[in-house]
Amino acid sequence: MSYGGLDVEFVPHDTWLRSESEFGAFLSANQLSNQAVNSGAISHAMSLAATDFDFSDIHSVMVVLPSSLFGGGGFAHASISALDGSWPTTLINSVHLGDEREPYTWGSVAAHEITHNLGLADLYPYDSNVHARPDAPSGQAWIATQWGRMNMWAWFLAAEHDPRLAHDWEYPDGNLSTAYRHHLRIEEMLAWSRWQLDWLSESQVNCVGEPDTTVMLSPIAQPGNGVAMAAVPLNAHEMIVLESRRKLGYDAGEFYQAADSGASTTFPALITEGVLVYTVDSLVRTGRLPLKTVGDAGNAQVDDFPVLEAGDSVSLRGYTITVTADDGDTHTVSITRND
Repeated sequence: MSYGGLDVEFVPHDTWLRSESEFGAFLSANQLSNQAVNSGAISHAMSLAATDFDFSDIHSVMVVLPSSLFGGGGFAHASISALDGSWPTTLINSVHLGDEREPYTWGSVAAHEITHNLGLADLYPYDSNVHARPDAPSGQAWIATQWGRMNMWAWFLAAEHDPRLAHDWEYPDGNLSTAYRHHLRIEEMLAWSRWQLDWLSESQVNCVGEPDTTVMLSPIAQPGNGVAMAAVPLNAHEMIVLESRRKLGYDAGEFYQAADSGASTTFPALITEGVLVYTVDSLVRTGRLPLKTVGDAGNAQVDDFPVLEAGDSVSLRGYTITVTADDGDTHTVSITRND
């Protein structure tokens, strides 16, 4: 996602560390008001590893609790003091599950937490009541869309068997069955996040200052030398951001194979290609919704899958944004100030 700008090298400690303390000794309430293992476990784990692991050339420390007994995400800490030094840290699988399960993949959580260490904020609300939704009408379902590595959310109502959500399960005997995905993880990092991390060059960002502008957007997953992000400043701390989303990279879907049955499928991610439009308020802190998709009044409920296709138009904050063309490679967008 960094277009080659970030090099992450894991240096694992290949032996399990066993504490003399029960996990309960490290429990406290986290930002989501859940009882979770806290940062004390990180410094404790580092002290246990220090007898045969050299931390001197390590830039960031990740402590992973066994996923057979722990899950529920993780957290990042800007600086943990241990061993006469300090490191940015992450802890993965911070919530005790109660019952044992098969080990579970945690790479997506790790990527999210590492990105916190790079400086990015959470884009979901720490107070889940902010995104509470009424019951869906009969025959319909709330479809969750989760955008980027830092999780900007939007929900829309659709038929339970909306064909856009369909994906086939293929079984070892050749049989097929169709299912419908109601949670879309659209994981290509947002253009705004990539700009914050200096992964977009100045030539790839169009800062719109004219009252009537046309922008050609290349796909954020693979922009090449094209424009990957258009930004419309609203004031000193707010702006509108536009980016092109294609079924490329992590937006193409996620292959999955069930361990028990051997059946496989590709979960859909981006169900419609188009231009994603959202607002940014740089004064709003992590967990308080600094970013919102167009049409989101704060509860994350929007009218439909939140991208604009060719011919679609939206008006917000004194501007009208229209996708005038889609040639399969770029989206052409007009941005007009409504004086």
